[in-house]
Amino acid sequence: MSQKSFCTFIAKTTRDKIENALLPFLSQTVEHDQVIDLQDIFSRLSFDMSCILSFGTDPGSLSMDLPVVPFARAVDDTSAALFSRLSSPAALWKLLKLLGIGQEKNLAKARVVGDRFIIEAIEKRKQEMNEGKHICPDMLSSYLSDEDVPNSNEFLRDNLDSFLTAGRDTTSSGLCWFFWALSQNKQTEEKILSELRSARHTITPKGLITFDPEELDNLVYFKAAFMESLRLFPPIPHNWKAVLKHDLLPCGFRVTPEMNIIVSIYAMGTMQKIWGEDCLEYKPERWISEKGTLRHEPSYKFMAFNTGPRTCLGKNMALTQMKMIAATMVYNFCFEVVEGHVVEPALSITLKMKNGLRVRIRKRTSI
Repeated sequence: MSQKSFCTFIAKTTRDKIENALLPFLSQTVEHDQVIDLQDIFSRLSFDMSCILSFGTDPGSLSMDLPVVPFARAVDDTSAALFSRLSSPAALWKLLKLLGIGQEKNLAKARVVGDRFIIEAIEKRKQEMNEGKHICPDMLSSYLSDEDVPNSNEFLRDNLDSFLTAGRDTTSSGLCWFFWALSQNKQTEEKILSELRSARHTITPKGLITFDPEELDNLVYFKAAFMESLRLFPPIPHNWKAVLKHDLLPCGFRVTPEMNIIVSIYAMGTMQKIWGEDCLEYKPERWISEKGTLRHEPSYKFMAFNTGPRTCLGKNMALTQMKMIAATMVYNFCFEVVEGHVVEPALSITLKMKNGLRVRIRKRTSI
């Protein structure tokens, strides 16, 4: 994931999906004055990008007619079932599994659909590589090209499934809450626009503007706005840990085997003793140093991407995708949350919005 070829592939994949799927869809929405659910749009976009990065296949879930993609639904059903397991006594979900009902029934069906989709992609890629066809530098191709990596379908399936699921839900969550934060802080949006105006950009055949990731890396306030959004709305709101042996936590609390520890990253982001008296405010300025550079915060304080040996491997990939998507959308369009729409977190593994994010869009005319 740190190889230059894969990083280039990430940028190209994101740019292609923005130009060929996201921008045409948003332009159509403006033309027909439609209300859309941004959470659904981001989920579809990140799902398509994750599939391309994982095994070079674009399921096309972000199309004009917003089709139902069985594999995408299977991923949703799997996440819901896993959250149910985490939040219920083990005896309950094991009974549901034995009886084949409820969330466990949905999980079993989702596993069949997901396995079939991924295994077919693996078999197709193996055949293409055996025939010497040109292969894109996706995750599957990297695995198959490495002699030290097992090439069994089961090993590849499990790794690709984890990579895809982690990349899809977290990216869409981060984008959705970022746009919610902007809708509540118009001054922040104006400052971001001011930075984007000075950035080098590309004009599409339809006259819209896109940005390269290298150019966005120079925009301090834009990056600070994203970090502040991730502080208040971390895509993974909780972290579960299991205790293997007797231990003493730094706070003085003794833990014993079979205990589960839940670290609330969501709560940490709004704790006064960690972030100060203005901890509940959306304030990108807290991330900017006196020298005007992006302020570094230690990962054990800002845990949106976890910390220590468990730091998210896809951190840079996720930030690259989110910044490219957000910059293009903010520069080209205005977004207004539908009046009366209630925004609140849903009970899920990732920090989703219970009611989605329903917005109206219009093309930005004054840049």
